[in-house]
Order: sequence, then structure tokens, then C-alpha cells
Amino acid sequence: MAIPTSRQDKFPNYMSWTIDEINPQVFETIVINTPIPRNQIIRGNKATILELLWLVGDVHNIVFSIANEFVEWGIKTGATPTSAAEGRIGNGNVIAHKKQSLHIVASGGGIVESDIIFDFQSKDGFGMLLATDSFHAWMFNGQTGIEKLTGDFRLYYRFVQVPVTEYIGIVQSQQSSN
Repeated sequence: MAIPTSRQDKFPNYMSWTIDEINPQVFETIVINTPIPRNQIIRGNKATILELLWLVGDVHNIVFSIANEFVEWGIKTGATPTSAAEGRIGNGNVIAHKKQSLHIVASGGGIVESDIIFDFQSKDGFGMLLATDSFHAWMFNGQTGIEKLTGDFRLYYRFVQVPVTEYIGIVQSQQSSN
């Protein structure tokens, strides 16, 4: 998983996780705990939250037997997703979503586009704010020919201070039922 060196030096904070999927057409989801405490102590008029900068995803160790296979993955806040449809952009509190086609190779394995980078920063360098103590990461292979695959993910962030009123609004929006 590669991030340009200039970015690694500037923002060293990250959280990482792995999802192993060994059954075809099974939706896998895991809970990722953030470094934000559940009962945050607010000092003065400021709260500490995360500013998401970018997400790097790498799907590998793929074994599949039919062409035209795909894999989907993403992250979201709020309720636990129970299907890939619930984890797609435009549906609730989805932070990132990617659908990738798999390309078969002679050895019976497969390849996908590696090191997908979601850049959450605006042109001014401000990232997406996250104020929850956890979120959901998920992966789904949608065809019967996939026997195994692994997804490694790394989410880069920095800590920022925001006014309490902004913090409350962000928490409420990220903990809704969808």
C-alpha cells in the first residue's frame, strides 16, 4: 500500500484493517474503532475529532474461476450495513465505496486495480470530519466464481478541534439509522 512520500511525512496518523473473504457472495462487515473516546471530555468550547484525509485500499490474494467477477468495498458510519446496496455512495452515511472488476490471470488467480486512494480533502486541504468512536468497513464479492480474496485498508487522518456546536451536529449526522 503506497502513499506518496510527501503525504506520509506530513500526516503520520493512520488506522488500518484487513478483511478476508473466503465464501462467494457473502457480505463481510467489521467494526473499526477510532481513537476518539466514546465519552469525550470537552474542555472549553472545543471538541477533538478526526479529519479524514484519504483512504487507501488494496484487494489481493484473489482466487477465482470465472471471468467478469467483481468485488465491492467501503466504509460507513451509523447502522451496520447488511448488504452492498446499503454501503454504496448516496445511501445513508457512506464515507467511501468502490466496485472493482477482477481480471483473470493464467494461474487461476486474479488482479484488480491496486492502491485505490480516496482523497477526502478539498482543494484547500481540508478533509472530511468524523466524530464517531467507530465505523463499519465492509467487503462483498458478488459472483459465485470467487473462492478467496483479502482486502487491506489504511485510513489516514489528523486530529482537529471544532466548536462544541459543530461537534454535536457532526455526531448526530453520523449516528443516524442509515
